[in-house]
Amino acid sequence: MNLIIDIGNTSVKWVVFHKNAVLWRYEGGRNDVTGLHEAFLQGSIRAVIVSAVAEVGNDLHVALQGVNCPLLWLSAETPMPIKNAYITPATLGSDRLAAVVGAHAAMPDDDVLVTDMGTCITYDLIDCDGAYRGGNIAPGMNMRFESMHRQTEHLPLVKAEGEWPPEIGRSTEEALRGGVMWGIMAEVEHYIDYLRTLRPNLKVILTGGDAHFFQNCINKDGILVDDLLVARGLNRILAYNEY
Repeated sequence: MNLIIDIGNTSVKWVVFHKNAVLWRYEGGRNDVTGLHEAFLQGSIRAVIVSAVAEVGNDLHVALQGVNCPLLWLSAETPMPIKNAYITPATLGSDRLAAVVGAHAAMPDDDVLVTDMGTCITYDLIDCDGAYRGGNIAPGMNMRFESMHRQTEHLPLVKAEGEWPPEIGRSTEEALRGGVMWGIMAEVEHYIDYLRTLRPNLKVILTGGDAHFFQNCINKDGILVDDLLVARGLNRILAYNEY
């Protein structure tokens, strides 16, 4: 079994795989070591991979030093099962890289746009030849809500929870929710439409913590949702490095 540790900006995901099957998962805070202890209770862990896009908490860092099996920290130097055409690979987030590895493993014969809807929204393209072509980064949904609240005097802080907002807001809360959520939907659909003029058979995978808000609203064919895409990619990288 492999243990996958995905350290993001707001949380840590822990996933145990047996080959390509998910056996167990847990999500906690960035300094929460509960996931590490519970993962090793699932059975014999033969290797661990860590992807970190944010600082690792001290307690977790110390706990990881005590792991008694091979541990791979994902970096720009880690051998990859794809070709990386990014011109600044050292600045590429390990979560973005892992996500396109996971996408290519799932759809090796397709061009795939990975849309990761987390703290930021990232758009990453991997082609049918297994070459990562790059992508874009935009503010995430909660970042947009918080920005409007913090940078104005009177706009309240609203959340996405609840019914999908109407096209035209009838109150300030609806206007804020609609502006953000309809705006993100239009943004995602535009990327899909434009890239399909260049790559007509483009597939799309939505992932990230906010993907569930949009998965039934984006009116495009060929869209899959996989909230463990990054973990699947990390598991593939671990196997590629023969751990």
